[in-house]
Amino acid sequence: MTLWTNQRALQFYTGQGLSGDMITEDGTELRPRAALCLEPHEAPGALHYPALGSMMVSPGEKYEHRILYCFFVSPASNGASTPQG
Repeated sequence: MTLWTNQRALQFYTGQGLSGDMITEDGTELRPRAALCLEPHEAPGALHYPALGSMMVSPGEKYEHRILYCFFVSPASNGASTPQG
């Protein structure tokens, strides 16, 4: 998987808090660390540390938050990766 974004930071969640009482549509129990989340956003603390750059958007100013997730599949026959999606 490749992730492209115009954001300066990436929050990674591990799913540690999953308790096993949530079940997916196919019957899979979501247990601790059974999932992950990659959430691009502005640098944490940017309001308090000017060196991180401004994250303020003025009234009327255009704001774009772009994220592209690209997943790759490796065929079992040759191991080469080809983009999907």
